[in-house]
Amino acid sequence: MTSRLRVLVVEDHEPFRRVICELLQQRADLLIVGEAADGLDAICQAEALRPDVVMLDIGLPMLSGIEVAGANTCQGSGRQVDVRDQ
Repeated sequence: MTSRLRVLVVEDHEPFRRVICELLQQRADLLIVGEAADGLDAICQAEALRPDVVMLDIGLPMLSGIEVAGANTCQGSGRQVDVRDQ
């Protein structure tokens, strides 16, 4: 069995975050390892969970998705960051 990509979903709008997670959970090759609603929590979760992919909203409270993507915790070896704007 191939390993699943570990995904951290970062979106401040909870209903939209829920829909994203539900759609991603339908993929057998993806595993949602965490969710965050603001930039600071995203950095904390990225440090703790070490996901393969961080899916970010641009317009986040505390720190923007661009600032989070630039943080060292999101730039680990082989880590992919996907920044989205609604």
